[in-house]
This record gives sequence, C-alpha cells and structure tokens, in this order.
Amino acid sequence: MGISWLYHTCGTCEFCRESRENYCPDFKCTGWDADGGFAEYVTIHEDFALSLKGINMEPEDLAPLLCPGIAGYCALKLTRCKRGDTLGLLGFGPYYI
Repeated sequence: MGISWLYHTCGTCEFCRESRENYCPDFKCTGWDADGGFAEYVTIHEDFALSLKGINMEPEDLAPLLCPGIAGYCALKLTRCKRGDTLGLLGFGPYYI
C-alpha cells in the first residue's frame, strides 16, 4: 500500500461530497499534520491508502510519485475530464538530476 499527501478529510463538506477533498477545511496531510510519509510504518484510514498491486517499480522510484500525485489528482478533478479524455499536466512532480 502507498500513502499520498492526503491523510484525512471530513468526508461531509461540499468539497468532499464533490470529490474535491484537497479543498476540505478539515484537510490533514501526511508528514505535516500526521507522522508518516517516509516512515517505515504508518497508520492511515483505508480510504486514503493506495493499492500499489501490479505496479512494477522499485520503492525508491515510486515514493516520490505519491507526494505530487495529489496535485495531479486535484488538477484532474478540476477539469471534470471523463474516462477516455486526454489530460496533460506540466510543471509539478519530482525533479531528478
């Protein structure tokens, strides 16, 4: 399982009901409001855990994708794209040298 920056939301506000959890007034983030992120062990509600089953990447390559992933998810939700639409996201994510 993987954990992104999104650690907790209220689940009941207008943003949560509209699948825009990143704007929840009760938003809590991993590594800021709750311990975890790069810890060996962490506890998180199953609603905010991401299955990594079937992803063929080394953990050290995968970990940076979980943090900026919430930015991409938020951008996707704001566009209201539908399945099959094309979306390009530029200017966020890990930087490798």
